[in-house]
Amino acid sequence: MTTISRRKFLALGASTGAIAASGYLLFDRNHQLITKIETSTNSITPTNHDVLVIFTLYGGNDGLNTIVPFTEPLYAKLRGSLALTQSDVTPLGKDDLYINNSLANLTKLWNQDKVAIVAGVSYPNPILSHFVSMDIWQSGSTDNSIETGWIGRYLDQLKSPTPTTAISIGTSVPPLAIGASTSASSLVSTTPNPLPRLLDGQALTVLGNQSKYQGMDSIYASSISDLLTLDSDLTHLFAGDATKTPTTSLGTISNRAGGGASSYSAGASKDAATIATLINAGIDTRVFTFSMSGFDTHVNEAATHKADLKAADEAIASLFSNLTDTNRGRVTLLVYSEFGRRANVNGGGGTDHGTASVAFVVGDMVKGGIYGQYPSLSSLIDDNLKVTTDFRSIYAPLIDTVLQGDSKTALYGSYPNLTFV
Repeated sequence: MTTISRRKFLALGASTGAIAASGYLLFDRNHQLITKIETSTNSITPTNHDVLVIFTLYGGNDGLNTIVPFTEPLYAKLRGSLALTQSDVTPLGKDDLYINNSLANLTKLWNQDKVAIVAGVSYPNPILSHFVSMDIWQSGSTDNSIETGWIGRYLDQLKSPTPTTAISIGTSVPPLAIGASTSASSLVSTTPNPLPRLLDGQALTVLGNQSKYQGMDSIYASSISDLLTLDSDLTHLFAGDATKTPTTSLGTISNRAGGGASSYSAGASKDAATIATLINAGIDTRVFTFSMSGFDTHVNEAATHKADLKAADEAIASLFSNLTDTNRGRVTLLVYSEFGRRANVNGGGGTDHGTASVAFVVGDMVKGGIYGQYPSLSSLIDDNLKVTTDFRSIYAPLIDTVLQGDSKTALYGSYPNLTFV
């Protein structure tokens, strides 16, 4: 029986994803692998550590129309045609705030005290640039000389990280997961099903087994592969030829600071389901990342923002609904965007780049509630909301409590600890 260790997973997974995207077939090797797995008596030892999942909303989510000060008279005045109506929102029962009804699944989790809403989030002296703001959020620092990400620096702290300690679902590894010596691996999820069939179902149960193919240990992950080389390598792999060392053209880890945002908002739900499947399989991953784009709502925001929020909400539901009861208790989700939008509607029926927004931390470990101070609409700065919460105050408890790391090292200092976990 040929087995595949966790270390082999990303090279194989990313490559099969590339095959699915290109329309190629594996000449029935899917059937060969499943047959081998089903007759195997090997099984993995499930992991029991906590897992952090990071969901990035690229474009700048409009926090003011996500968590809404609906009864504040200035809200309707500033928002004009973008002001939500009573039928668009649901009261949260705290701080006179309301939640956009496009977040129906998140609202259910809020009612179960599993959602921390962090208000007024940004960084000191915000810059209204996608690239600069996302660089700051992902590096975890306002120092533009920093070339590593906040999760990457956490990974650097670990004694024996593996290629599967952190996994990014997407075509590249986002900057947040790139460290000085360790980076996340990338996995493309492109098939109609959450995972390529090659890795579906019982195929995942072999990922924890040790393999003779030590030559693959240095091969991490890639979203692009040479299909002919992969076909040759898999021929030897499934034939049980331990003397064959797969070639490096299977792919190497992406070390570029790519955004990795999904082009399809609906794809986020599929990516979330992929993450849940991997967690259920017992993969030893501590951090997963995935993303969606579309939140740069300069025009026609009334329709597009609701659709984007609904897609994000469905991705959140996809993650938690696909987890087993036991694994659901181990997972904490962070949802954030690089900045918010300006308080007033613009001439195009949209909103321009702003400063403070809202972030969400979700999961069974979370102490539900409102954290930070919601910015006052009567104290705007250049039509922007005041920043009341430093984004690193979100990162610190996630590193310290969920990941059991050292936030002072990862964040280059101490920040007020929001006690949501």
